[in-house]
This record gives sequence, C-alpha cells and structure tokens, in this order.
Amino acid sequence: MALFESYAYLVIFYTLIAPALPWFLARKRDGAATLNATGIALLLLALLHVLLWPACVAAHCGQGAILVAMLWGIGAVSAVFTLVVGGLVAYSRQ
Repeated sequence: MALFESYAYLVIFYTLIAPALPWFLARKRDGAATLNATGIALLLLALLHVLLWPACVAAHCGQGAILVAMLWGIGAVSAVFTLVVGGLVAYSRQ
C-alpha cells in the first residue's frame, strides 16, 4: 500500500503544479515553445491520471477508488487551468 500512496502523492503534487509548468518551461522562449510545454504538461498529467487506476487495482486499494475518482475530477480542472495559462502565456509572447 505504501507504493500506491507514494504514487498518489506524486499525482496530487503534479496536479497542483501542472498549471505553472508552461510558464516555467518556456520562460525565455517564444509562443510556440510555450505551446509545446503546455502539450508536454498535459500529456504527463493525463498519463499520470490514467496510470492511477491500474496502480489502485494492483495495490488492492479498495476505498482508494474514491481517491482516484476525486483526483480525476481535480485533474480535469487542472488540465483546463493548464490550457488557459499556456494559451495566455503564448499569446503574451507573440
């Protein structure tokens, strides 16, 4: 169970930090690099959240499924914020 908890903490941390990644990864570059950084941040966000369910099944987490459902909702909101921040930063760098 400890490995699943560590992975869940990683997903929670990345979900909270993902909207700032386009700005961090493309600070001194143009708008295209910002959009690439946004795509990478969204791809990692989706991959981490998709792999959360098999990790829960492998760990026999039981009520951890409730955590997975909550994290998917928070991940969807984080993805929208990441898109908005990435678009605004790319627009301001044109």
